[in-house]
Amino acid sequence: MKPTLIILAFISLAGLAIAFPRIVPARASSNPGAKPVSTGSCVDRYNSLLKNAKTALTAGDRAATVDLLEQAKQMLPACPALQNGASPPTVLL
Repeated sequence: MKPTLIILAFISLAGLAIAFPRIVPARASSNPGAKPVSTGSCVDRYNSLLKNAKTALTAGDRAATVDLLEQAKQMLPACPALQNGASPPTVLL
């Protein structure tokens, strides 16, 4: 009975060790403020994505940086204010 419980506990711990990296993303706490603005104009959201990408890059989180830049790139065709220089001047990050 005792060896069976030890083997069962070992299998449970191994399963937890395999599932844990999938449940908790890597570097989750290194960039806590990287949330795009949900309200406002598309220009504000675009600028927020770029700012958060810079913060993620500074923190060393390359995956989040690429993801945020891809989101910003996808906003370009959908936001008329960002096309052909029609947007108001933005602050360089």
